Amino acid sequence: MEEIFQEVRTGKARGLSTCVLTEETARIRFNELLDKEHALGSRRTKGRSLYQVVCAEDGHWIALFLYTGACWHLRPRDEWINWDPVLRSERLQLIVHQARFLIL
Repeated sequence: MEEIFQEVRTGKARGLSTCVLTEETARIRFNELLDKEHALGSRRTKGRSLYQVVCAEDGHWIALFLYTGACWHLRPRDEWINWDPVLRSERLQLIVHQARFLIL
C-alpha cells in the first residue's frame, strides 16, 4: 500500500499512532468518511487546515480530526480575550478551530 500520510508522532496509547495526511487521495478518503459517518458531514476547508488521523498498528484508521483556522470575527471570543481589532489581526493566526472529530 502506498503511504498516504506523514507520521508525525506516536501516540501514548500502545499500538496507536497519530498521523497528518499530506496526500490528496487520503484527504478525499477522509472527507468521504466524514460525509458517510459524521452527523454534520465533511467540511470543505478554505485556507489553512490540518487533517489528522489516529491509526492502529495495522494501519486502520480509528479516529479523524479536522482543524481549521479560527473565525475572523467572533464577538464573544474577542471580548473574553479582550481583543481590539488590532490585537485580533495580530494574534488570530495563533487560534485554531477543531472543525470535525469522528471516532470510527
